[in-house]
Amino acid sequence: MGGLAIAGRLFIELAGLPFFGLNASRLSWSFALAHGYQLYLLPDEGPLVDYHYTPLAAISYLPATLASTPSPALLIGGILTLGFVLLPAVWLHAAGERGLSRTVAAASFLAFCIFLVHDVALERSAFMIHADAPALGLCVAACACLMRGRPGVARSRATLALAALFAVLAVWTKQTAIAIVWALPLHLLLAEGAPTALRYLLYMALASAGTAAAFGLAFGPERIVYNLLLIPLDQIAATSDALPSAASALARLVWILRWPLVVIALLLVWSRRRVRGWRVWLRDNPWTLLLTVALCMAPVATLAAQKVGGNVNSYSFATAFAIAAATVGLAGATVRTGAAGLVARAGLLLILAVGVVSGLGSSERWSDFERAVARASAFRNNPEEKAYRFALRHPPGQVYFPLDPLPTLLAEGVLYNMSLGMVSRSVASVSVSPALYWRYLPPDLRVVAMRQWFPKVRFPFPKRLAAAGFVRQPPDPALPGWELYRRRANHKKAKGAGPRKRRRGRSTR
Repeated sequence: MGGLAIAGRLFIELAGLPFFGLNASRLSWSFALAHGYQLYLLPDEGPLVDYHYTPLAAISYLPATLASTPSPALLIGGILTLGFVLLPAVWLHAAGERGLSRTVAAASFLAFCIFLVHDVALERSAFMIHADAPALGLCVAACACLMRGRPGVARSRATLALAALFAVLAVWTKQTAIAIVWALPLHLLLAEGAPTALRYLLYMALASAGTAAAFGLAFGPERIVYNLLLIPLDQIAATSDALPSAASALARLVWILRWPLVVIALLLVWSRRRVRGWRVWLRDNPWTLLLTVALCMAPVATLAAQKVGGNVNSYSFATAFAIAAATVGLAGATVRTGAAGLVARAGLLLILAVGVVSGLGSSERWSDFERAVARASAFRNNPEEKAYRFALRHPPGQVYFPLDPLPTLLAEGVLYNMSLGMVSRSVASVSVSPALYWRYLPPDLRVVAMRQWFPKVRFPFPKRLAAAGFVRQPPDPALPGWELYRRRANHKKAKGAGPRKRRRGRSTR
């Protein structure tokens, strides 16, 4: 029944993928890369995009670019997202305590999934197309490599090298995974001593040097530093006053983790009763590796939560490992004799029971499921697909979707300015000249269509387009729910305004 509840939730999330425009907007990064666009732009370059994540995020979703229309592309992207998170989690729970039965390992994985779907931060990362899912998956895979080691058995070179590579690749997928770099060697130092930790650090240095050289050659070191370091830091500095303080962000993180923390507290109390020294205790309890990672991730998560757009999903890099520590620890405790093993089994059963009741017995969940069934039946008639068909009905270079670049990328093979790119530069106090702005709009722009897909946030119609004579139009049956704007006939353009004619083609490479 627990598996059924999780499967139902996965169906709900996959069915809703194309109805939230942020998924398509993020998937456009991979399509832009596949079409030959430069991922990282300098201040005087365009088109204006909001891509300020490390390159493996876009590369991870390249399989979705095999699709030629939005619906299958989004479905592939959603399946990839789930695989990035869930497959390493399966490996992690199977690599835990020695002598663990497959039944208990499966139960602990289902318990992890139940915590996952009830964790607002981790749910956002696990079910939405974004850099979070592949970065989390690589972090989890690095931990799974190290948890396969057994007490008293020396680490193999291959194990340490693979764990180091996964950790480095996680950081090249999203910057907020950076804490994995020091969390793993710290645990190895405490649990296995300096020689093992130093060997691991050597492999990490080699992996870091190799990947930095490869990505630097592919994308340019100056571009990488500007987009992945300077812009995000400027955004944090500009928005930190308007977003939660570090103390309130940490308090929110603790509240999100209240139930996994209860489980961890119980595990600590029980396991410390038999301690024979800290090093032996850490080796005998593999889940403490995950706890170490969670503790190291927490300060980075609270800092990232102060960046615009990061006040929810950034917590997931701490919550994922705290939840995994709880579920892996409970599973490991079941192999113990006596009352502790019975209590651990009861704890797993309780989590599964609560998950089943909340997943199958809630009227809200049934409403979500009914809505998902309706969306699944209309999957190929979603807003992104309608926008794609709308673009195909017009000559190339006439239609512009400021918030949804994917339909135009698929219909014309061209990337235009993104509203979120304008917002990103504005927050970081990077000015955009009118010439640069107009250069990367459709050359014969006549129709602008906007879909307000961000709940509680309404994106205004771009002022520069309003100044160029675009006015609101009645709804179009071909694009229900979209705001349409057309240029007024015989509107006299302001000096320097209006889209400039350019040959159809690709931007800075």
